[in-house]
Amino acid sequence: EADVYSANAYDSFKILAATIKECKSDSGCVLQEISGLKGYAGANGQFSLDERGVAKFEQILLKTVKNGKFVVLESQ
Repeated sequence: EADVYSANAYDSFKILAATIKECKSDSGCVLQEISGLKGYAGANGQFSLDERGVAKFEQILLKTVKNGKFVVLESQ
């Protein structure tokens, strides 16, 4: 079962992989790109990262996994 920690790990991996692909082996570039991230649409909602890399959520959505994909959890 996927949970909030799985979603956070998923977002972290996606952000890091995309940043490393863009910056190659330049660690300064990786740090700059991650610390300046704005409006990332992640598995737990939309967030930005401050200069220390701490997530600041702009919108929080409750999601669940259906057919292997994150989908918004609708109220019943």
